[in-house]
Amino acid sequence: MPVSHGFQYELGLFVQALPSVWKVLGVAKLADSAWATARRVIVEQTDGKQESYFVKVSFGYDGREALKGEYESITAIHAISPGLCPQPITWGTFQNDDSAHFYVCKFYDFDLDALPPRELFCKKLVLLHSRHTSPEGKFGFHCVTYDGNIPQDNTWCDSGEIFFSRGLRHVLNVREERAGPDPELNALIPGIFDKVIPRLLWPLELLGS
Repeated sequence: MPVSHGFQYELGLFVQALPSVWKVLGVAKLADSAWATARRVIVEQTDGKQESYFVKVSFGYDGREALKGEYESITAIHAISPGLCPQPITWGTFQNDDSAHFYVCKFYDFDLDALPPRELFCKKLVLLHSRHTSPEGKFGFHCVTYDGNIPQDNTWCDSGEIFFSRGLRHVLNVREERAGPDPELNALIPGIFDKVIPRLLWPLELLGS
């Protein structure tokens, strides 16, 4: 998804409107895909310090819903386990182009040679799942989230096994709608839903209850 210099300028103007930003120093390309684009916006804060923001931009209805879902879900994760993800700052639609939508959080420049131990990540993941309580007392989420450009079925459900099965079946249906039938894959699907998922998830659900 190419982004013009004019659009990058508008992106800079948007970030500059954040309360703590004094001026934008530059916009750097991070990545582009068929459904979204990511930029690092480097700014000078009102206190004189330099800061960077991660900005993701998507277009159209699905782009808007995807960024809304990302903001809502990451906000929920950050509220429970702050060290697991960046805190979202805002999301919305550009005033000068109502087909373009944005998601903003702090930018982190990762040092791949200094990654934290895997055990620490696993502990944070366990903390997330052990502390989280659904407001509905069910499996699901209050809005649609996306895996790339694929909307997920997050409809509330009493059973974790049924929730997972329904979500996977939805993804498989979307795949077939977009790419056409795959006889080899279709031959495997009954066994996945009739044997694999029940044997893996049903015992966990029994232990959890």
